[in-house]
Formats: sequence, structure tokens, C-alpha cells
Amino acid sequence: MLPTQTTSMTPDLIPITNYPTMPSPFTVSDEGEAWTWGDFVLVLQINPITLSEGISKIANELGRTKLGKAFEKPPIEYPFAMSVYYRMDKNPHGPSRRPVIVLTLEKADYQKILEKMREMGADTSGVNMPSDSPLMLGLFDATKRKNLGNYLGDFTREAVSESFFKIIGSELALDGEPKRIGAIKDIYGHPDTGWPIEKSSTSSATIENKKGCLSVVAIGGLIAVSILVFLIQKF
Repeated sequence: MLPTQTTSMTPDLIPITNYPTMPSPFTVSDEGEAWTWGDFVLVLQINPITLSEGISKIANELGRTKLGKAFEKPPIEYPFAMSVYYRMDKNPHGPSRRPVIVLTLEKADYQKILEKMREMGADTSGVNMPSDSPLMLGLFDATKRKNLGNYLGDFTREAVSESFFKIIGSELALDGEPKRIGAIKDIYGHPDTGWPIEKSSTSSATIENKKGCLSVVAIGGLIAVSILVFLIQKF
């Protein structure tokens, strides 16, 4: 493996409230994977829910049904996502758990798009939507949400991860290769991440979706709650 060097770039943190369709931090349908690369911590998420879904669920549980309805599941699914965070001890913006890049492998639900159009009063009788959508690569960062085109690789965790690594290495001008440190939970207290140990009583919660129970590490829940507090003032 080539030696890992630190990037000279200083990417900004993603303003979470700008992207309700972005994968919610740390939500996964299994234990996920954690990697380090230079000054960054990379988290591979499998079947993450969106921030919108997390906000909707929490809002409904708090009786804020109007807000919950406004943030229901968008017509998109993410079989895989990779979120990139600073090492906590290397973050030039100060201690923060917001990502700097989120890469996605995404699939649109065309039928749900039609349903939303009809709900808005649009006449969809002449709209010819395909029954299935291609897998697409997408990127979120501090300034944009960008479509990176069709994904043409194998539909495996390893192949998708390699595609994500190539994009991340290019976007952040990283040298060397990423180093796997374990599952997502292993970033806490690991000497190569600078992330403090989480108390066991608050280390996880669960959010259910059609794929089953999704593990939500504490920070994912905290981000969703923080956004919810911000949005409640508007609803």
C-alpha cells in the first residue's frame, strides 16, 4: 500500500439543512464500514435513509404532523452512500461532525415521482415514465448537489466502494490509499480518527423503514433533532 499523505485542501462543511434528500449521517441497514484517509474519516452506508425521512419520523412522533408530511420520503433510494468527515483532531473548522462530501449510488422511484406530480395537480396522463431507473452516482458538498452520471460497475459493496474512493481521492486531492479500521462504530475512540468514545447508553437508536431496522449512531439522531428544532419554528 502506498503511504497516505495529508491533503492541502480545506473543504467546507456541508450545510445539512440545505439538502433534505441527502443520506442521513450514519444510518445503515447493517454495521457499515469505516475508513481513514489522510485527514479524513470515510463511512460506507448501506441503504441509508434520507435526512427528510429521519426528520419526518421524529416530527410525527412529536405530534408535528404538518412538518412530518412536508418531509416524507423523497422518490429516491440510496443502496450505497459514502460520507466523508474530518478527523476530529484535524478539522480546521473546529470540532464538528458534519461531512464535507457525501457520495451516493442512487435510484429514482419514477412511480412515486408521478404520484407527487398528481398530488400537485399536474396532468400525468401523457407522461410516459419507464418502469425502472438506472443507477446513478451523485455528490453532495458544501456548495452543490451534482449528478456524476450512470454507474456502470458491478453492484457489489467492493465495486461501489472503489468507485467512491476514486472520486473522493480526486475531489480532495488525496495521495495513497484509504485504510479500513472496521465498522462505523469503530470510529469512536480510534487513534486514527480523533473521534471521542461515545457512551454506550447513547451510542445508538433505531429507525425503521421498509428494509427493516436501520442503526442510527448517536450523531445521526442529534443532527436530525437539530434540524427539526430549526424547522419547527416554520411549521
